[in-house]
Amino acid sequence: MVLIRTVSARSKSRTWGARLGDARTEARSSPGFRGLTAAICSAALFRASRWEWRKAASVGLVTGVAQAALLRAEYRLHREIRNSGDAAVVAAWLGASTPPLGAWAIEPDFGRLIAMELADLPDVVVECGSGATTLLTAALLQRNGRGRLFTLEHDRAYAERVRQQVRAAGLTDVCEVIWAPLTPQSIGDHGVHWYDAAKVAELPESIDVVLVDGPPAVAPWARWPALEVLSDRLAPGASVLVDDGRRGDESRTVFRWQAEHSDLELHWHDTVKGTWRLIKSGARRSPGRPTSVYRYLRRRLNPRPQGHGRWPVQR
Repeated sequence: MVLIRTVSARSKSRTWGARLGDARTEARSSPGFRGLTAAICSAALFRASRWEWRKAASVGLVTGVAQAALLRAEYRLHREIRNSGDAAVVAAWLGASTPPLGAWAIEPDFGRLIAMELADLPDVVVECGSGATTLLTAALLQRNGRGRLFTLEHDRAYAERVRQQVRAAGLTDVCEVIWAPLTPQSIGDHGVHWYDAAKVAELPESIDVVLVDGPPAVAPWARWPALEVLSDRLAPGASVLVDDGRRGDESRTVFRWQAEHSDLELHWHDTVKGTWRLIKSGARRSPGRPTSVYRYLRRRLNPRPQGHGRWPVQR
């Protein structure tokens, strides 16, 4: 499979025509929208055939529900097919060090998106939460011949286990696993449990890519501190990838990030678990009232779009 990297993702501005085009494409692929359309058309057709309106409405409702369910099943199948193809590619990259993928670990399609980000040859990658992503990212950086990975891990035993895997794979020259226990701290006006501030302070001052797959979502805003703490260190054009995007907590977190940081563009990738991708643009700018309303309505109608394959949907 060919992974297409869109140039528009890093554009400085977008026209309303482009925004409305994205919204139209998203609506057409929405199971809810397609189901509603099918229900209305079916009910109107049977009503025109002189069916009693309650029967026509009942048939329309069943048709709409069936249409939406079939479309969701189709999208799930397409995601699994793409993911299966990515599994072979990711396994080839990792070689003998390939860990189990899926379930609690990352899905292969998320690994493919990581590879897409690393194609820009970043100098510094920071990862929140260690595991299969650590080995994959380090292996790709080593292959690039450029860049270094800093991984924050809250569990001391697991951090040591990942260090051993990194050593066994011969990746210690490009990867540093940092044990940073979760500690109570104040970020803004909020009290949170996040990685030890003293350990986080040791990270480089300029970061090109951030991978957010931890800490565990034991609280509603468990991963929100990541960008609040690291945003000032993001280099222009830096990317942030957030796994588990189909979960409500992750969606609320990235929407809040975008609302609080006017220099971030938000994109969605239709992976198995769902991936949010944020890009730091060159300058801060106010989105304006119309844009804010547009974003709010679009998220309310379809908070986690699907059915777009590998193409990112800007939010």
